[in-house]
Amino acid sequence: MLKQKSLYIILFYIVSAIVIAVSIGAWAFVSVRRRAALQPVHDGWVVTANDFEFPTVMLRTGFSGTEIKLDDEVIYRSDLGREEHGRLSGTRSLFLVLPDNSEGKTLHIVSSPGYDAPLFGEYAALSQLYILEVMPAVAAGSFLLLFGIVFLFLTTGFSVTGSDTAEHIFGALISIDLGIWLLCSYGLGSYFLRDPYSAAVERVSLILIFPLVLFLLYFLKDDHVLRKGIAFFVACSIVYIGILFAGVILSLEIDRIATIWQVLGCVMFVLAQILNYYLNISASYIRQKEYESLSEKAYVDALTGLPNRKRAQDVFRGLNAAMGSYSIVSLDLDNLKQINDRFGHHAGDEMLIQTASILNTCFGEKGFRARMGGDEFVVVLKKVSKDALDGMIMETNRHLRRAGQQAHGIDYSISAGYAYKEECDSGTSEDVFKLADERMYRHKAMKKSGYN
Repeated sequence: MLKQKSLYIILFYIVSAIVIAVSIGAWAFVSVRRRAALQPVHDGWVVTANDFEFPTVMLRTGFSGTEIKLDDEVIYRSDLGREEHGRLSGTRSLFLVLPDNSEGKTLHIVSSPGYDAPLFGEYAALSQLYILEVMPAVAAGSFLLLFGIVFLFLTTGFSVTGSDTAEHIFGALISIDLGIWLLCSYGLGSYFLRDPYSAAVERVSLILIFPLVLFLLYFLKDDHVLRKGIAFFVACSIVYIGILFAGVILSLEIDRIATIWQVLGCVMFVLAQILNYYLNISASYIRQKEYESLSEKAYVDALTGLPNRKRAQDVFRGLNAAMGSYSIVSLDLDNLKQINDRFGHHAGDEMLIQTASILNTCFGEKGFRARMGGDEFVVVLKKVSKDALDGMIMETNRHLRRAGQQAHGIDYSISAGYAYKEECDSGTSEDVFKLADERMYRHKAMKKSGYN
């Protein structure tokens, strides 16, 4: 069972990784083709001749102020020197439409370290490329954020078990934090918050990832599925950081390759949480079924399948708290010992089983039946007249005689006594059952004396 579970987990990761990798690979291929059709820009670049309706420069900055000039004319300035004055700047994407007379002029970009290589082209083409390149971050970040919020609500409101609550809560918090960071790292936070707030949110969410992961690892058991998800996320993060550093050192534009690993690590972590939650739900369901099975065995007679004495006593206690009239019937099989001695205990067991079946037939829709032990049974009825009750007992004996004749050629029979709540001054079910039991033994003694 354990090997089969591990195999399913491995297959789940393989299939998920393949689907995500193929999807992101197709996205990267389209992104590279679109980017290749645009012209890269650098500091000191001369604006080329073009027939664009809206010639535009697209630039993404990271934690930096930016100033853009055409020759000596400043056409854009934002947050330059902000860090020197103790104010934060976050990641943002800029679309700068150049003036009509910009052809042949020199473009100067003054910025703190940390911006992507700008691109020049038609505004529509650049905006389409921007949407395409932020699509994985938007999709993954939104998914992480919404998943974390919903998962946190489910965990706190409908936790699987107390021992699993902590790991689910920290997993949900990590998902929320990753979603916020992923959205902010692509400049989407600036659409909702102004600096320095968007920058603060981006940096705090990045810093929080490490302690939250450590807290989650603290609550996880050995060989836990979430450990594999965290390991995959950490590995992807290391690859992501390595690619970014390689791009800076080698002056290569490989951010899109890094994005693949960034998004892949985050999404696989969420998939690990979903798988973990599913496994916990399955385990909880199995435990609940086992508990129900044990509870049922504790209240059910193993031989006849009827409720046992313990269950009958619970019903008696319920009668004391309930309103309305009721009657209790005490039943005792006749000559069970002789049948055991003559035909064997197997025949006696068959007689008990047949008696339970007959009680279900005669009283099943009208009241509660139970085996009190040995050859004793009890029936609890509500709003049944004495004539009707006498008829049920007579019908029970007719079925028993027929069963005995078919099995061993003898008559099975049962002695019965009943009492109503109103017959006992105390009105307790225990006293009603005691009176019914006394009448049953009186009936049994009369049958032995030759009176039916």
